[in-house]
Amino acid sequence: MDKIILLQASLLMAFWHSEADEHTQPWYWMGIAISFCQMLGLHRDPDLSTYNSSITDRQRHLWRRLWWSCFSRDRWLSLTLGRPLRINLHDCDTPKPSVDDFLSDVVGLSPQMTSYLPENLEVLASHWVKYLEISAILGDVISMHYQASKPRPSLKNVNDMEIKISQCTVPEQDDPSLSRVAIFGIYHLQLHYQ
Repeated sequence: MDKIILLQASLLMAFWHSEADEHTQPWYWMGIAISFCQMLGLHRDPDLSTYNSSITDRQRHLWRRLWWSCFSRDRWLSLTLGRPLRINLHDCDTPKPSVDDFLSDVVGLSPQMTSYLPENLEVLASHWVKYLEISAILGDVISMHYQASKPRPSLKNVNDMEIKISQCTVPEQDDPSLSRVAIFGIYHLQLHYQ
């Protein structure tokens, strides 16, 4: 009955593919996850006018992570499947996530629990924030080029977008002290950027 748990389950299902569904299931489940986000108001800043003391910091971190995870999955599914974006950032005012949003759930865990977490968790968290930045730029590109009723972009629009993309810096794998998971995260980030 918990809507947050239903949202999390829908989001996870949006990563599932099988040959039988012809890739329609991820689109379906992502639509359900985004609908839950919007029904719960996760696309809105709960502290817009004043600080809302009825919401814990733990909830704020989780809600931001869920919203922005749905946001990024929406962008990449739209690109992959050639479908329209479901989330319009002009309708949202949820603050962009931070590394702290990612790390908030591991604070205070026992050493036994943290032994199951990957090394360089802060580095991985910063990669996730950068991935969301890349996803936002992808959404801008999709909106610029693929919306049916918009006029074709001008050369200035394309040049401005190219500048925006080139200003997005992606880390290089030049630190041998990083764990294999963190290095994989860098490669994954570079792949999405390219």
